[in-house]
Amino acid sequence: MTMTKKKKITAIVFLVLLGIVLVPLLFLKAWAAYRLGEVNAQKTAQGTLISQEMQVRANTPPEGKNLLESPLWLDRLKEQAARNKKLSELSGEEHTAASLQPDTNALSRWCSEQTAKSLQYDRFKPRVDKKVKPRPGDFDSTQRELLPTFEALQKGPERAANQPVPPELSSIIEKYEARKDLSDEGKVLAVFLEYFQSGDPATEEEIKKSLAESSFFGDTAKVYVKQGLPEEDYLSYPLASLASLKALAQHYGHTALWQAYLGQREKTLEELQPLLNLASLEGHNSTLIEGLVRISSRAIAANAVHAIIRENVLNEEDLLSIQTRFSRINIMDDLFKTLEGEELYCGKTFDVEFESLFAGGFWKRSFIRLVYFSGYMDLNKAAIFKAMRGVRAAIDTEGQTLDYAAWKTAEDMPKSIFNIMARQIIPAVGKVSNKFFQIQSHRDAVILACALERYRMKEGSFPEKLEALIPEYLPQMPPGSLSQGSLSYKPVEGGYELILNKLPDLPADARMETIWRR
Repeated sequence: MTMTKKKKITAIVFLVLLGIVLVPLLFLKAWAAYRLGEVNAQKTAQGTLISQEMQVRANTPPEGKNLLESPLWLDRLKEQAARNKKLSELSGEEHTAASLQPDTNALSRWCSEQTAKSLQYDRFKPRVDKKVKPRPGDFDSTQRELLPTFEALQKGPERAANQPVPPELSSIIEKYEARKDLSDEGKVLAVFLEYFQSGDPATEEEIKKSLAESSFFGDTAKVYVKQGLPEEDYLSYPLASLASLKALAQHYGHTALWQAYLGQREKTLEELQPLLNLASLEGHNSTLIEGLVRISSRAIAANAVHAIIRENVLNEEDLLSIQTRFSRINIMDDLFKTLEGEELYCGKTFDVEFESLFAGGFWKRSFIRLVYFSGYMDLNKAAIFKAMRGVRAAIDTEGQTLDYAAWKTAEDMPKSIFNIMARQIIPAVGKVSNKFFQIQSHRDAVILACALERYRMKEGSFPEKLEALIPEYLPQMPPGSLSQGSLSYKPVEGGYELILNKLPDLPADARMETIWRR
């Protein structure tokens, strides 16, 4: 066989192999482009492209002030952005050492201080049997059983794990040992109220001021640019302020309750107000994780209101104010917008998450580029977008209900190697929706409880039926409370029992019920 003939055979074999690989890839790429184009061509009932409407909303913040644009919060974001940039330039031990360095701005220091104190308080709490219902701390408990005794403070926490009580806390405990004018519980409350006082009152005042002046929390192009980040990275990376929000909610939840236990109305309201301001914040371009943190602050606020109501420290005006604030919170609208934000984030994160892989070796880079070229990522994007829009279509934001059957249908995507990544994301969306539903029940319970307290103050007792609240104490039943799930109200001696469940058909271990006892 001549050399020329061998070269021809080799070339033919190479072309055949190339065709075997390339033709399917081109077909896959064309199919992916079609699927993604089909999804992006979906329109609303008014004839506008869904993707276009989402982009408009992403670039149009709600009315009012963004919490993250206030100086205190923006300084924290700037420091984190600079730190992340520095970490990206380091590796090995240098990267590890730099990542362990705490943030130094005022907000981070305040949150770290209060988080550490909350952990100390949790160490003193009595052990709770999770199988017992009602569980301490739930809506159907008094919550006071979570307070440790003063003797427990003197002995130190059972779950110390070889960690001594901080000297600052020990000195406060010792100071109250000789106080004969205080009850055992009074000493406990005095200890923790003093312990939780901020070492930086100016920063705490600035935190309260920023919460009072803000109406929403979320990503905007302006916030990205102010951090010194490239504008093209907008919506590529979730903003890292979630730990601060949770620390704030827990702190003011604790202090408001303790003041209520002492019967201090004005101080209770002073501590409760920042928590209510935080719970009232709207989301903007939220991811699911941000949505969960936001509704967590609302759960903490609802829990605090329940315990405070039981202490009879609020007057009718206070209750009406709380009732009005919770009535303005539309949980289903929040869920809808959070899912939009998650879809936008998913659309960008496919590129961001895999971009770093291009820095690997030749074969690794080649494989990743082949995956991108094949359209495999676009197929997963299309599957995610289709499912996300299906679940959003199941939400009635005006009626504040959700068609759960339609939601599950949209969530149940077929198993295929072409949507493996999508199937890792969408089930998490379903679990999150249940959390939003439960928070909606918490919100409704607060609204009804405030109206019931106002009725009792004027009429002398709680009503036999909830309908008696309308219209003087409640303009209408909370939207969605009667048209979705179950709601029961039963007067008992000296009080009542209120049970709400948006998804009563779920298994008992899903625990969707909100039980509110007074």
